[in-house]
Amino acid sequence: MPVYEISYDLNSKGQNYDELIKLIKSFGNWAHPLDSTWWIETYNKDSEDIYNVFDQALDSNDHIFITKITSDYYGYLPDKFWKWLKERL
Repeated sequence: MPVYEISYDLNSKGQNYDELIKLIKSFGNWAHPLDSTWWIETYNKDSEDIYNVFDQALDSNDHIFITKITSDYYGYLPDKFWKWLKERL
């Protein structure tokens, strides 16, 4: 089942993080391993479809990166995040 990573920087003061987080959580299965990085599980959307969901919460000066996670990854995170990811890939 596909898991996507979403990383973002909202660059203006007073940005509405709540709206973006609400949209991320609307995917149902998610993890939040780093401050501005989330993982979501989705069965029927690709990176562009996911971006289009978030577009409404972004300004022209914001940055966002969405990529599909494969089994080729490495890093240092708390065990609960590795467990979450391994259960879904």
